[in-house]
Amino acid sequence: MTNPAAPTRRVLPFDPELVHLRGAVAAMIAVLLSFWSMVELSGFAPVDVDSIVLSVVVAVMLTRRDLGDDLRERAGDLGVLAVATVIAALVGMLSHQVEFLGEAVFVLALGGFVWARRFGARAARLGTIATLPFIATLVTPLPLPVTSGFTLWALVAIAVAFGWTSLVQWVRARPADRHTAAAAPASQTVPAAPATPTAHRTLAPSTRMAMQLIVALAVAFLAGHMLFPDHLVWPVITAFIVCAGNRGRGDVVHKGVLRIAGALAGTLLASLVTGVTLPGGPLAITLIFVALTIALWLRPLSYAYWAAGVTAALALLYGYFGQTGPGVLESRLLGVLVGGVLAVAASWFILPVRTTDVLRARSGAALRALAAYTAAVRAGRPAEELEEHRHAAAGAIARVAEAASAPRTLERLRSGLVSARWVPKTVRAWASAQRISAGNLAELVADAGAEFETLAAAVASGAGNRDPLTELGRRLRSLAAALDELRRPSQ
Repeated sequence: MTNPAAPTRRVLPFDPELVHLRGAVAAMIAVLLSFWSMVELSGFAPVDVDSIVLSVVVAVMLTRRDLGDDLRERAGDLGVLAVATVIAALVGMLSHQVEFLGEAVFVLALGGFVWARRFGARAARLGTIATLPFIATLVTPLPLPVTSGFTLWALVAIAVAFGWTSLVQWVRARPADRHTAAAAPASQTVPAAPATPTAHRTLAPSTRMAMQLIVALAVAFLAGHMLFPDHLVWPVITAFIVCAGNRGRGDVVHKGVLRIAGALAGTLLASLVTGVTLPGGPLAITLIFVALTIALWLRPLSYAYWAAGVTAALALLYGYFGQTGPGVLESRLLGVLVGGVLAVAASWFILPVRTTDVLRARSGAALRALAAYTAAVRAGRPAEELEEHRHAAAGAIARVAEAASAPRTLERLRSGLVSARWVPKTVRAWASAQRISAGNLAELVADAGAEFETLAAAVASGAGNRDPLTELGRRLRSLAAALDELRRPSQ
């Protein structure tokens, strides 16, 4: 019998089960519901356009966050988002009155949210949520109204976006996932490698990343005023996108190149499209949502697609309000390039976070999560507890894979330099002497992850075969030994 899904699998090899596409469609349902709600409200009350845009932008960014299912946690998230929205609106009004002072507060606020990550996962989560209204107010195409009424409608906008996003996430969640995963204790049989901080790097990674972001945004604002005074948003938003989620200097270069390339492509494509569409027309709004849907869908394939889709949507939004033309396109492209280069330079030279340090920390976390899962399996713990440990281990392995993308790219680049005959001998000799140790560590985690999947499948099916458990234990011991040997990580 012919499998009707086969043609789709061949066309979409990166998403054969259409998991990412379904997630993107669900996210856009929340975004469209937020947009529809604010538009409907505008028929009964004086809702300004900025509030509608704010609701859409916040909804898009919230769809990429797991808002959880604990009611108290959700209430806390909404409270932080509301307070941050009020502050962001006030900062926007301050920028309207005293431009440089408002921009300084904006930069320090975003840097402070990154710095707050030092206080744990909950603080990092709240800091990320607090960032959303600041970015949303930055990208709004019209000047923020200097009125208290805008602050009120901004609160309504983020409440609408939060409510629809939470509802869609709750509906999509599996019954087994509708609980808060408890933190699992580490296994005593497979020790994790201890942290080995060096004396010359005493600042926490969150502090260093906050300083990098502050410098990148400050210089982006300055460069924007000097070079693109009428298009300030492009260098600033690009600097933020490149610096956000920094997983080390190798990662920021790798992701920076992808983000800059994607942003340039998205800006170019959208600017050309806006040249043939009428400002204020329904086609522009439709294309904005299409671009966002594609960006959300293709984001797992490459961050370049996410950057392209988001910047395309932003360019279409500005085109909707009449900002089009060759001069605008040139300023946008240069602004994106300048902002990206500034962010990469700041992340590389200012208190850099080594990629190997990040990968080692995440590999240690994966080791502990996997060890906790094996301990739970050996002890015959209840199915719900096993699912909690399995979910935590799968997430830890995925975070290692994310951090490993940069070292693998660097290793391929190093190998290419060594084998290329056109490269000067001195460069080849230097490349040959480099040691990308993080790649081996990532492979050990990947091997353990493969055995973990085998064991998880056996547990789910109720099989009594102990071979996967034994093999995973051996993989974990190898990983622990590698972490113990990696005392002096090198980039």
